[in-house]
Amino acid sequence: MPDPKVSVLVPCFRSERFLATALDSVRAQTLTSWECVVVDNASPDGTFALAERRAAEDARIRAHRNAENLGPVRNWRRCAELAGATQYAALLFSDDWYEPAFLERAVALLDADPGVGIVYSAVRLAPAPDAPEAVGPARVMYALGGPAVRSSADYLEIAYDARGRQVPRSPCCAVARRADLARWLSLALPDGYLRHGAGPDQAVYLQAALEYPRLGHLAEPLVCFSAHGGNLTWRPDVELGYASVLAHFYERYAARMPFGRARVPAKLASRLIELGALDEGRRLRNRLGPLGWALYAKEARNRRRRARRRVTP
Repeated sequence: MPDPKVSVLVPCFRSERFLATALDSVRAQTLTSWECVVVDNASPDGTFALAERRAAEDARIRAHRNAENLGPVRNWRRCAELAGATQYAALLFSDDWYEPAFLERAVALLDADPGVGIVYSAVRLAPAPDAPEAVGPARVMYALGGPAVRSSADYLEIAYDARGRQVPRSPCCAVARRADLARWLSLALPDGYLRHGAGPDQAVYLQAALEYPRLGHLAEPLVCFSAHGGNLTWRPDVELGYASVLAHFYERYAARMPFGRARVPAKLASRLIELGALDEGRRLRNRLGPLGWALYAKEARNRRRRARRRVTP
């Protein structure tokens, strides 16, 4: 029997409330050549029992349980280690789900162009009743429109610009080559990133954009992200994680970035300092030239104005 085409990797912890929806969405895919690797991170609830029941119903699903909690990022990596010899892989968080055509359409773009490193879909955000107020209403995100295949430079320009929220950070709306995804999930990053995953997730896209000339984009929302009170996404330290990983990649790969503007490191340095990462922000700031310093000073003034507005009754 041939190997499946795609490994869907589902890390989970305390996911009894959501996991069935995620797994059922994989089973409903129009592309049927897949395996689904579910790894429970030592949940104290019925998550693993639910995964075992779904595995008993469908031989393409395999359920594993860690003897102890590895933390989120190491559990992502554990999923990749347990994947079979498939061509492609996708990471699906246990509280998100796919529309039926997602895998088929993403794989078609990857099959058609070996220069495409990763394909991501627009996302429909589905707030639960307990979602934080900051989440806002249901909406579609990351629908850039335009061509289905875009230059990697486009992604990097948007990710580092003020429009950064127009491209995804979470790889759970994406498909990549399995060997690449496993390697990108294991990138050496400072240990602080491993606490909540904010940073290692976006690093997947940043590394793909540095290694491949093109990225694929599905403008139709074929993935749904659930927003609820238990999401790590809405924690205050998550924004710092994303700013830090952008700075990490900029410092390491500045010569390969598709922009030479001083504005990018100036804005990053200001943002890091605003978020409390003083050492990181100052290190980046100290690399600025005269124009960069002028832009940083402008950003710092804007930062002080924002701070005053927050404390003004």
